[in-house]
Amino acid sequence: MQLLLLVSIFVIAACGLVYQLIVSTMASYLLGDSIMQFSTIIGAYLFAMGIGSFLSKYIHRGLIRMFVQVEILLGLFGGTSSALLYFAFDRVEHFRMLMYVMVLIIGTLVGLEIPILMRILQERIKLADLVAKVFTFDYIADVRFSSFIFV
Repeated sequence: MQLLLLVSIFVIAACGLVYQLIVSTMASYLLGDSIMQFSTIIGAYLFAMGIGSFLSKYIHRGLIRMFVQVEILLGLFGGTSSALLYFAFDRVEHFRMLMYVMVLIIGTLVGLEIPILMRILQERIKLADLVAKVFTFDYIADVRFSSFIFV
């Protein structure tokens, strides 16, 4: 189970990065000014991740169940984000508001993942090893997938 959870960190990090880039790309295509869109989307996404990390301290029971629920919600919101944004662009009056609400939801869910996972694993792995392993998988996935996407 420990290995499975650590491997899931790799997948989680990759998916989080992909969702962030999908929304940024859609905003760039639909609204123009790619530098502005990427900068504001990534900034809002990182802000929302901080909110998610903060909120994780209020989750006390059923950590594995909560982790699975967060992943399902993240897959639902992240996986449908580009289609929803594309569909809503000319149909929703306040498109930017919808876009940033989606970014905040996705970022908050991503921010919940790592703290919940670390609390699940803390009983099985010493803290120093846990932090090293979790962030190793997280950062490696971020680098691997960001270099893959930008190539």
